[in-house]
Amino acid sequence: MCLCNCLCNSCFCNWTSSHTGVGPKSQNQPHFKRFRDIIIDLGHQNRVIDLMKIDCERCEYAQYKQWLEDWKETNVLVRQVMLEIHNSDYPDVVDIFNVFQKAGYVLFHKEANFIQKGNMVEVAWILLDPDFQVSLLKNEYQRNS
Repeated sequence: MCLCNCLCNSCFCNWTSSHTGVGPKSQNQPHFKRFRDIIIDLGHQNRVIDLMKIDCERCEYAQYKQWLEDWKETNVLVRQVMLEIHNSDYPDVVDIFNVFQKAGYVLFHKEANFIQKGNMVEVAWILLDPDFQVSLLKNEYQRNS
């Protein structure tokens, strides 16, 4: 059973995934709730999620690889991911882009968020058939040869 407000198979779940109040206070680093746990708490296992918007106030650097593992583990297919990346730390931010691309996601949107002096970037990926990226790279290679 879904714990969100669902209507006609559409759900909007406003859920906080990271804050220092989750987990033992004795830890030196903030403790984050995993997507696996959130998915199970909301009853969203074995589902297709059309759009996942993530704004977790810098948790992205600690968790992005785990998100993909958690989605696979709970049999959740996320078709689009929108992420607010904070401070765009190099080289960590490049790794975020590479990991999502290797998982089959294609970047289709990127813009600076100037609310915080341009220190944030809004990005969005869409999950496409793996053959899309293979043929795209093959065509690019042929043009440059």
